[in-house]
Amino acid sequence: MTPISFKANYLKDTTVLERKSPNNYCDTDVSIVELDPKDKRDMYALGNVACKWSTKHSYGLNIYNDALDEKSDQKKSSEIYKKHFYAITSQDSNYKHLEDRKILGLAVFSEIDGPFNVLDWLQISPSTNETQSCNRKYKNLGTAIVNFIKGTSDKNIYVDSDISAIDFYKKNGFNSVNSKYPSKMMWNA
Repeated sequence: MTPISFKANYLKDTTVLERKSPNNYCDTDVSIVELDPKDKRDMYALGNVACKWSTKHSYGLNIYNDALDEKSDQKKSSEIYKKHFYAITSQDSNYKHLEDRKILGLAVFSEIDGPFNVLDWLQISPSTNETQSCNRKYKNLGTAIVNFIKGTSDKNIYVDSDISAIDFYKKNGFNSVNSKYPSKMMWNA
């Protein structure tokens, strides 16, 4: 008998801000789900997201490539216990068929052997994350994912941030661990 896959697996609802008019944001519910690299529907959604998000500063392709490696069990380090692929989505049901157009953000989080876990990638949809905050359709998507991950980790969390995201991580409780390389950051559990 073949087991039925129920991925993407719903994990939690959370609240972010959605723009209703140029200067008016209101609370809106979104969902955090975990994607399964061994599920063809999840990989299809990730592949579409990687293509749509492909910009100079997008990590969508890196996230997709990590999922491909995980699917084929390549590059499996003996120190990684579990790699998680999380999505934040405006979809509110039927996560078995995740709609890529409703994925608002992605993250890859590795539980590893050692004193800390690793936030490998965090990417918010470029179309929802305009550089001018007044143009953003949503606010607090990255913070929602980071807070979820912090709530699941029983260890400190390390991230080697993009230089442009240092302020974001500091705002979310991470501190630089090396003054020479301020993008290497840690959140203490």
